[in-house]
Amino acid sequence: MERKVTKVKLLVDPTGFSDRLKEKIAEVKVRAQRWERRTLRLSMQNQNDSLQLQYWNAFAQNRIDRNVETILCRTEELEDKMSRGSILETFDSFLHALASNCKQPRVPAIRKKRAN
Repeated sequence: MERKVTKVKLLVDPTGFSDRLKEKIAEVKVRAQRWERRTLRLSMQNQNDSLQLQYWNAFAQNRIDRNVETILCRTEELEDKMSRGSILETFDSFLHALASNCKQPRVPAIRKKRAN
């Protein structure tokens, strides 16, 4: 049905139809350009958002790495202190055992000679 109407319009007013068709084509081109600019703007915004997320991700990862390094260093220090403490406890118990096993030297009692 539309084709028949278009043909009739073309026969009745060929220049007016042609002008309106050109106007519609120009309008479609303008809208296509707007659409292209909009998609380009959205694409750039997505790229910026992606870069910002990558930056924050790298920043957070770096902070986590530093925290892990700090934890590992402190764990090492605690292990050293615990091992030294264990050695000192062992040495302390050894000294106590040694002290308890040592007998105090007895001073010999002076004997009086008996007179015969």
